[in-house]
Amino acid sequence: MFGLRGDLREQAARHWQVPDWTTLDVTGPTEVVGASGRTWYRWKATVDAKVRANRSG
Repeated sequence: MFGLRGDLREQAARHWQVPDWTTLDVTGPTEVVGASGRTWYRWKATVDAKVRANRSG
């Protein structure tokens, strides 16, 4: 979960926005079998973002 939150935070920051964590929606896990036959689990997360009030920090 911390990895998903970090990714979402970085994506929002690129557009001078901050995540609104009250809108966080996580789905999964989804089981995915890789080319080598190994099973992986993936989660998908979305969150709304709002414009950062102070762009200096």
